[in-house]
Amino acid sequence: MLTIDKYHKDRLITIAKHYGGKIGQSRATDILFGNKLIRARKRSTAYAMVQTYLAGMVEQGIFQKLGPGEYELIGAQQKFA
Repeated sequence: MLTIDKYHKDRLITIAKHYGGKIGQSRATDILFGNKLIRARKRSTAYAMVQTYLAGMVEQGIFQKLGPGEYELIGAQQKFA
């Protein structure tokens, strides 16, 4: 099983909570890479890292995969407008 850095795990969960329990791989990459919160020289490398982290978190039962690049935090409360 993939071991995920606690900080990255917490950051991805925080991003998902901010967006109503859902997280997009591209958006998460933009946030982490844009704010230099992930060690990668290129965005494409950061994107692959985020993909690996999210896949590991699906295996751990933290997220469920909704579709390509889209994940939902398990047990997250949905916001209603």
